[in-house]
Parts: sequence; structure tokens; C-alpha cells
Amino acid sequence: MSKRRRKGSQSKFRNKAAKKKTESRTIQGTIYVRRNGGATLVTKQGHQEIVYRIHARDTGTALHLDEVECTAVTRRPSDRPRFARRDARDEEPRVKVKVQKILNRARTQLSGTIYSDGSRFFVVPDNPKIPLNFDVSKNDFKKFDPPPKTQDKVLIDIHDWKNANQNPSGKIVEVLGKSHTPMAEYQAILREYNLDPEFPQSVLDQIKDTPSKVSKSELSHRIDARKILTLTIDPVDAKDFDDALSIEYLPNGQHKIGVHIADVSHYVKQGTPLDAEARHRGNSTYLVGTVIPMLPHPLSSGICSLVEAEDRLVKSVYLTFEGKVLKKTKLENSVICSDKRLSYPQAYAMMKSRDVNEIRNLPTPPAHQTGFPGKPIAELSDKEIHQFQEALEVLWNLAAHLRNKRMRSGSLDLDMPETKIFVDEEGWADRIVKIEHDDSHQLIEEFMLLANEQIAKQLREKNITGIFRVHDDPDPEKLNDLRVKLQEWGIKVGDLKNKPEMTKALEEIGKHPQAHMLRVEVLRSLPKAVYRATPDGHYGLSKRDYLHFTSPIRRYADLVVHRVIGNHIEHREGRTNKAEPENLRKGRLDNTAHHLSLTERNSIEAERESQQIKLMEFFERELEKDPKNDFAAIIMDIGRYGTYVELTLSGAYGMLVGLSPSRGRQWSSDDYKGPTIQHKDETYHVGQEIQVQVESVDRFLRQLNFKPAP
Repeated sequence: MSKRRRKGSQSKFRNKAAKKKTESRTIQGTIYVRRNGGATLVTKQGHQEIVYRIHARDTGTALHLDEVECTAVTRRPSDRPRFARRDARDEEPRVKVKVQKILNRARTQLSGTIYSDGSRFFVVPDNPKIPLNFDVSKNDFKKFDPPPKTQDKVLIDIHDWKNANQNPSGKIVEVLGKSHTPMAEYQAILREYNLDPEFPQSVLDQIKDTPSKVSKSELSHRIDARKILTLTIDPVDAKDFDDALSIEYLPNGQHKIGVHIADVSHYVKQGTPLDAEARHRGNSTYLVGTVIPMLPHPLSSGICSLVEAEDRLVKSVYLTFEGKVLKKTKLENSVICSDKRLSYPQAYAMMKSRDVNEIRNLPTPPAHQTGFPGKPIAELSDKEIHQFQEALEVLWNLAAHLRNKRMRSGSLDLDMPETKIFVDEEGWADRIVKIEHDDSHQLIEEFMLLANEQIAKQLREKNITGIFRVHDDPDPEKLNDLRVKLQEWGIKVGDLKNKPEMTKALEEIGKHPQAHMLRVEVLRSLPKAVYRATPDGHYGLSKRDYLHFTSPIRRYADLVVHRVIGNHIEHREGRTNKAEPENLRKGRLDNTAHHLSLTERNSIEAERESQQIKLMEFFERELEKDPKNDFAAIIMDIGRYGTYVELTLSGAYGMLVGLSPSRGRQWSSDDYKGPTIQHKDETYHVGQEIQVQVESVDRFLRQLNFKPAP
């Protein structure tokens, strides 16, 4: 046989072998696009998510969050070029994914800013995960009076986009105002996340006769708790108050703590336009400086808000303690009258200070930043302050015990620093405050958690259907990846499937200079909590029984639970023997729970967007100041493409410019400080605290740049 024929035969043999080791299949999923145009595809296999990477050139005409069909070609190690550089990952098969078809568009509209390059007009999307410009026609401008201008924010209908070699296009359907002004940004968020601050006329007609006071006729079959000391404790800027705590000192030395929640189910009846709209919204959405309520204000800020010195109808969980041991739990319909509306700072001052003048001198928030403040704290008598202090002391002693017990049982401390952005009267970001999760927050949290748990336990034990808050156990593979990640940063733990090891990891993370970043990694390794009609437990809280009961003004899931409790109380008291209503049967609740999980996720995304926009706005205004302010920051990462910092007050994250990562970059593995960088005779390392100033703000990329303070 000739050499040429032998080579040809060998080549055919190798090609056949290669074909056998290359597998091609069709997969479907949701595409998540990054700023650089690359993407990931998330597919589901049962309850498990499988993630694939997609190169920017292979995304086709897909946009962020579209449902797509792709080809996935799996190449085995032997398929790779013979002289290609290999590492440990080459032992695993690699998958190349390419978008072939759009199954379902995630959006038909988008908001963005008009620009022109002299020859055409185009819209730059607000969402940095849509890194494309959309062509628009000059003819669209004539339909508006006045016509939009460049740098105006608009809403466009997206045209069908089939050719990835051509720019996508759209039609202007609404002008939202000058881009990057508070009202234009607010309107864009409403359009992007399908939020509506207005209610349908049918709902407005229904609530026209909503009472502003509780009538005597509504008090039958209710526990009268109006003479029992009752307090509300909420954020400074709270606009509505849906929970309160009462305390009774029983003759036998026991304490009866009442967890009282606004009885929204008394006013929002099943089958009404109001109920249908509340279910559709699913929950309130808290944007910076405003709220898109689940219920109209006459309810949420009126008759359902547990304001000071007004009678209010509530669903109550009465918890009787002997010492620090819970002896009895009972669910009741009640009526209360709050003695004082306290903010968290006010409650904390009463818990920690014995100086009544110091307490009285606490600042009062501006009227536009808060809801009903009640009687000014400066006008409280010594007797009233001491009475509130005594109650808070008893409540905190019990709450601290509950918290310690919860943590010992395996509940995870996943609290992240919270930042609150306040706006001025015109809506501009005005100041940033870091919210400390202090004892006053923990006091409320522990009693709310206990009430949620006790109700869920009663429903499960009595085999009553409801909507439960479920947090599934994490994927073992993700936990193993987390363990490896922690080890890279010097935190050595065992198998994280064992709860004590996860608790140990979080304790070590709390001491680490990269604590914030590592906590984020922990959260990414855990599944998201959801609503279900089955009591499947809560991993993060380490509770067999858990649901949401305490916020029916802003969460429909809680309103459903209130209806379940009301039905249970009526049966217990013999006031009805009817079967459970159809809307409270499991099939209906399954559908409702799934819907509420989706609306919750949408609101979370909108709230993050609002927070990010206001951060950009705040620091853009900082650029105009002379002299510039210094901000405390921590170096979070020194990587190949730059050095990144996080501001300690606001949590803002950005690049530290002026430091070249290409020179002087070293890895300090012995003390786990990570990489270091040399700049002007100074060495910077990960975890180091430095002072920075704002260098630039990119509103479109949502990117901040900082420089070392002089």
C-alpha cells in the first residue's frame, strides 16, 4: 500500500474516532447575558440547575433572559489539538454551546437613552446586560409634542430581530423625560419590571367606603387587648406598620407576649377586585424613596396600619413564657391600641441608655421620609419612658435567649450589611446611612420568627393546608465548590453538608478581611427560598416548620396564611362547620405559591436596580463637589484587570484607578492576604482599609471608579 493511501486511511480512522468522541445534542434553557456580550445558559434537570457558558459570538439574536434552544457539542480530551497546552481541567469534557433558536422573548419593550452618531438615531438600553444599540427611526420623533431629544429616556417596542449581523431596532412609544433625572429613572424602572403605582378603577371604587376607624360592631369574637402595653418598632422611614408586640405580666410570674399583625384579611375579601389585584402584585416593592404598594394607601397606611393611639384589628399569636421557656401558644383574633410608635434608633436608645434626656434629644426624621410618627419622643414623661424601658428589657432578654437557642440549633447567620439611601424632596439621592442590625432589630426579628414557626407547626400538626416558606437543602456539588473556594482564602472546613461545618465556616468568614465577598459566595451556593403549599422546612433557619405571617400589608402569602388562621379559629370556636373554602385547598395554593415566588423575585430585582441607580446618582453628584469628600474603603480584589474596592459605608463597589496591576503584583499566600500591589512606595493588599475619592461614574455600565485620596 502506498504511503499516501496509508496516510489517508489513518486520517479517516482518526476522523471516525474523533466523531465518536464528539457528541452533539439540543438543549433548552434561559440565557443570562453579561456586560461583555458573553452569556450563560441555565437549564433544569429535575430540581437541579445545569449551567453552560456561551461565547459572545455564539449568542445569536438572544437577549438577556430569553428562553432559547441551543446546540451543545461535547468534546472529549482526545478531540483537542495534539500540541494544545493542557491542565487539570483537560481531563473533563468541554461543551461548546451555540444559540440556534429563540423560543420565547423575555421582553417586548425596553427603556433607554436616545443618542445619534450623525447618520442615525439609536437607543442605548438602561440594562447593561443588553449590550446592544437599538436603531430607531427619526419619524418616531414626530408623533410626540414636544419631540424627544438626544439624551432623553424613552420606552421602545422591540422589533422582531432575526439577523445577528444587523443591529436590532425598535419603535419609540413613550418619552419618559431627560435621562438620569429622578423621575425618568423611576418611570423606567416601572416599565422594566411591570410595576404600577396606580390601582385599577374597580379597586378604587371598592375602597371608597373604607373606614378610617374601627367600629364597635367589628369587635365581636375578638380578644380586647387595648389596655395591654403595646409597642411598634420599625425603621425610621417606615410608611406603614403591620406588626406590634404586647407584654402582660401574669400573676404567676409568667410573661405573655402578644405578636399582633394587622388583620388585612378582615378588609380584603376573597373574590373581590381588591383581592385579585393584591394577588396579581404579590407583594409591595420598595424602591429608594418610595413604595409600589400591594394594597392601596387607605388600607396599607390607613385602617390596616397599626398606628399609635388608634384601635386596630389584628391576628395575634399569644406566647406564654415561664422564665425563658415557651409554655403555650394560642392564635386569636384581637383588637389592640398601640401605646407608642418607636423607630429602631429610639428603641435601641431606650434599651441601652438610662438617661431620659438623651432619649428625648434623639433627632426626628423629616416628614417626607417617614410615616405616622406619633407623639414626639421629646414629649414623653419620665414614667412613660421607664415603662417602655422595662417592657423592652423583658422582651430583649427573651429575644436574646431565642436567638442563642436558634443559632445553637444550626440557624445560619447570613445577615449582610444593609445600606439605606435617603432622597431629598425632589427625589435626588441625598445621603447614605449604613443600617446596623443591632439589638432592637434582633428583638423584633426573633419574635416574628417564633410566631411564623409556631403557626407553621400548628398547621402541620393539624394537617391544615397553607402557604409555607421553604428553603431547600443546598446542592452537595455547590457546597463542595464553596469548600474549595474557602480553602483558597485560608478557611479550612470539612464537609459542608454537615450543618456544624457550615456554621464553623460562617464564624471563620466573620473574622476574615474578605468577609463580605465570602458571605456572597456562601449565598450563591444556597438555593433561593420560595413559597410552597407543602411544609418542606427551612435550611437557612434550621426549622422544620416555617411560613410568613407577619407582613400581610406587603406580602400576599401572609394574607393567605391569615385566611387559613381565620378559618381555623372559626372551626375551633364552633362558629362554622363548613369545609375549607376552595381558594384554601392545596391545588389552588400550589398555583398561588408559585406565582408569589415569581413576583417576589421581580420585586427584588427592581429594588436592586433602584438601589444601584441611586448609588450612581449619589456619587455623580459627589463629582461636582469641591473639595471632594474622602470615603473609607476596603480593597476587595487585586486582579489581572484592575484593583477593586468596596466603600464601608455605602457598600458601593468599583475599580481603583491609578494603580497598574501589571507591575509589582505579588501573591502573599502565607498569610492569605492575596495579591499585593506597589504604588508610589506603598504596598496595597486585599483587605486593606484606605481612603478614596470618586474619580468617574458611568451611568450606562453602572460602574464607579475611585482613586486613592491625596
